[in-house]
Amino acid sequence: MYVKLIYNFNIMKSTAEIFCGAFMFNLFNHTFNMQNIRYQVVP
Repeated sequence: MYVKLIYNFNIMKSTAEIFCGAFMFNLFNHTFNMQNIRYQVVP
């Protein structure tokens, strides 16, 4: 039970890192694409 809890926590942590990495990657791309920022921010 204890090992399973740690295992699930590590999966959640890696998933959060993947989402955070994707968000930072999009932010990084938007700094080079001002057109995309305008289309993304203004619906």
